[in-house]
Amino acid sequence: EAISLYKTVHPSDTNYSKILFQLALTTYFDSSYDESIGYAKKGLELFPEDAYEWYGMLGNAYDNMKKPEEAISYYNKVLELNPNHYRTWYNKGISFYNQKNYKDAKACFQRCLLIYPYYTSAHYFLAQVYIQEGKPVPAFFALSANLMMDPTNRYAFNATSTLGELAKAQDNVIKNTIGSDDNFELLQEI
Repeated sequence: EAISLYKTVHPSDTNYSKILFQLALTTYFDSSYDESIGYAKKGLELFPEDAYEWYGMLGNAYDNMKKPEEAISYYNKVLELNPNHYRTWYNKGISFYNQKNYKDAKACFQRCLLIYPYYTSAHYFLAQVYIQEGKPVPAFFALSANLMMDPTNRYAFNATSTLGELAKAQDNVIKNTIGSDDNFELLQEI
């Protein structure tokens, strides 16, 4: 219904840029990524002064279409225009994460958090990268930061579950270490 209403606005309307963005956003959330891309490209053509918004929309649509190379190229265009756009660093990190390119994902999430340290989603995915790297302590801290900043965020349940799993894994490591006579030196260090 919103889409049909948006389409009634004439291109000469002073709010047409906002209408095109809403069309791109609405079709994006409706999983009509090709339509979203069409609106974003039209917006980029008619309103290049808002290029970073259009590039971001294009990056998100391509990322959801499982075209990470195109998505990352558009995210890079946003970052050329505004290198401190923390959400773009996050979105670029998600593209790398989904490709299992954890090194680049980690760098993007860290950059996002350097710019805006309260972005809970970046803390959550940074923790996931640390888990993939076999680094439970930094993962613990990133998950804790995620929950301290907003205990009701969209990843709170998963963060809590992952913290529980990390605690169980730590308990198993300690139990196995203490139960082994072969690790006397390690036991002394503990």
